[in-house]
Amino acid sequence: MLPDMLRVTLSVKAGTIMPSTILRRLATYSRKNKLYRLRRLTGITRD
Repeated sequence: MLPDMLRVTLSVKAGTIMPSTILRRLATYSRKNKLYRLRRLTGITRD
C-alpha cells in the first residue's frame, strides 16, 4: 500500500494528475479497498 501512496504523491507533485481526480476516484472505491480505508482513517474525505 505504501508504494501506491508514494506513486500517487509523486504524480500529484509532478502535476501529472490533479488532487481532485484522486479524491474523486477514491470516493467511488469500494469500502473493502485498502486505499479507501486509509483515506477514511486519515480523515481525507469529502463525504
